[in-house]
This record gives sequence, structure tokens and C-alpha cells, in this order.
Amino acid sequence: MERTTRLVLVTVAAVATEGLVWLSAALLGLRVFEARRQLWQTLRARVLR
Repeated sequence: MERTTRLVLVTVAAVATEGLVWLSAALLGLRVFEARRQLWQTLRARVLR
């Protein structure tokens, strides 16, 4: 894969992830930093099982 293509894909993934964090925060009535913290705690709990 070319470097430019990879950079574009990584950028799109990062923007999409940030958008999902903002959307989930809005739906749950949380502030963005709280939603991020909650998301990381959930992911860590699943990985460390």
C-alpha cells in the first residue's frame, strides 16, 4: 500500500473514531472527555478478561 493511501486511511479512521466519541457523548449526555474515559475503561475490561 502506498504511503499516501495509508495516511489517508489512518486520517479517516481517526476522524471517524472522534466523531463516534462525540456522538456517543451526546447520546449519553456526557461530556466528551467522560465518554472517552468510559470507552477506554470498557475496552480495557474486555481485553484484560
